[in-house]
Amino acid sequence: MCRSENQKLCYCSGKDGNFTENCGACKTTLIPERSAPTTTSTEQEGNSEDSSGKGGNILMKMLRRLQKKRKMGKKEWTPLDANGGCKAPESDPVTFADSHPSRECKGGPGSKQCVCVRNPGEEQFNKICGLCKLVLQKSN
Repeated sequence: MCRSENQKLCYCSGKDGNFTENCGACKTTLIPERSAPTTTSTEQEGNSEDSSGKGGNILMKMLRRLQKKRKMGKKEWTPLDANGGCKAPESDPVTFADSHPSRECKGGPGSKQCVCVRNPGEEQFNKICGLCKLVLQKSN
């Protein structure tokens, strides 16, 4: 859908005559090459629940999504060091809640970019690489 940075787009979604208009702007976003999902014991318990209580399942899914978003906001990232690694970051790490690694996509859409990421409370950073892509970010 997106063809240029800051392009404004709207599209309709829905079915059976019940459509909603969704609008936003195109932004260059760093998309990791692969994402290893981690499953917590809470998520495992939620997946094994009886699906007869659909209202409870929806609520549990929303709660898990909120917990995942909060946890993601606490993760820290920093640009690569001078050697292209994560052993000696040259700048102070920032949390995802304060800034996003997509700001490192200076080469624009299609460029490959790597950053250093660590979980809260950990000392060691992991090198995460991905591709910068134009993505529609919905406006509220």
